[in-house]
Amino acid sequence: MPVWGSVVSLDRIIRLSKLTKSVMIWLDADKRADAIKYRNRAAQYIPNVGVIRTEKDPKEYNDDQIYSFVTEAIMKS
Repeated sequence: MPVWGSVVSLDRIIRLSKLTKSVMIWLDADKRADAIKYRNRAAQYIPNVGVIRTEKDPKEYNDDQIYSFVTEAIMKS
């Protein structure tokens, strides 16, 4: 689910918690500290929460690369 920005609201986390038990947060590279903050907040509501870290922003990758990053993150969790 795209965030369309770099803020993951508590409302969005709560809505996601009703839809899934696993979430990966992938923000722009310069927002890694924020991604960890959101992971910690989401972990209070969702059992499995991870952070995907890459050098470039998510929008700079093609679909195959995104699939690879997400698959790798799921395998590690």
